[in-house]
Amino acid sequence: MAIRDIIGKGALPPFQRISNSGQRNTLDEELVEVVLPESVMSDAELFLQKIYTVAKASADEQLERERELLRQKEIEYQEDMQQAVDMANDATERAELLEEQLEALTNKNQSSMRPLAENSLSLKSAELERSLADIDKLEKRIVELEGKLEAKAADLTRAQDHLEQAKSENRSLSQKLATTEGELEEQKARV
Repeated sequence: MAIRDIIGKGALPPFQRISNSGQRNTLDEELVEVVLPESVMSDAELFLQKIYTVAKASADEQLERERELLRQKEIEYQEDMQQAVDMANDATERAELLEEQLEALTNKNQSSMRPLAENSLSLKSAELERSLADIDKLEKRIVELEGKLEAKAADLTRAQDHLEQAKSENRSLSQKLATTEGELEEQKARV
């Protein structure tokens, strides 16, 4: 009846005879399970192995790139941190040394001639002021480096996330291969 509706013409009885004979033939036929030849199965298995090998190699390469990027970021982070620590230590040592010198000059001033001591003291005070200005600059630089370190730490976290994602994809590919190999083994067992 659907054919008559589509075509829009023709007598109903011939269509019914064709339709009914097709139904009888379909009912008489048994469902046949298709068994694939061994050569097709081995070709399919070889194809799946090649796909897995290529996918795994790609995932391994990506994983190694992510690891190398992570190592580089860690090295940069450590170098920047060491630079900041060294600069802070140098600035602290200079400040302590200058404070000691200033204290020594102050004590010397009390025991020596006042004009000469005042002159020397003013020179050391000027040097101390310059050093304090340098310390201020270094502190600003340290704050700047800390900002960069925070950014690098965020980059490092992102790289670690990418690495974890690549590992997860690699595990997923391995599971898919195992499932596919299991299905192939089942097909071989049926043959």
